[in-house]
Amino acid sequence: MQDIGTCEVVEIPQGKFYLGESNEIFSQGYLELKPFSSLLIHNRPKGFENLTQVKNSCVMIVFDKPEGSTHKLNEKDKLRIVPEGTWHIHSNPFDKPSITYWYFEGDIRYIVDDIRKNTK
Repeated sequence: MQDIGTCEVVEIPQGKFYLGESNEIFSQGYLELKPFSSLLIHNRPKGFENLTQVKNSCVMIVFDKPEGSTHKLNEKDKLRIVPEGTWHIHSNPFDKPSITYWYFEGDIRYIVDDIRKNTK
């Protein structure tokens, strides 16, 4: 797990991305969500997303079945999103900021680059 203090910080309306090391094998970083916020539904067509809750809690909605599955992550909880391409939503319905560590297995450098481009 890369130290959050060594990551590039990219601010978004919902909070911040902390972008860590990213190469053709893996990418890692953190997502900080403000209270009562969420990202839009999205997927990662190539690679597997592994999440570890670092601070406070979040709720993940994973569309691994038509109605979706809800996963509350408390500190130190982990979630692996499979298979590749599974749609999901990161949310923080709580009154404290949420920080989640993400580790992608696979080459998603184009997504990391899009995060940088779309937030400037």
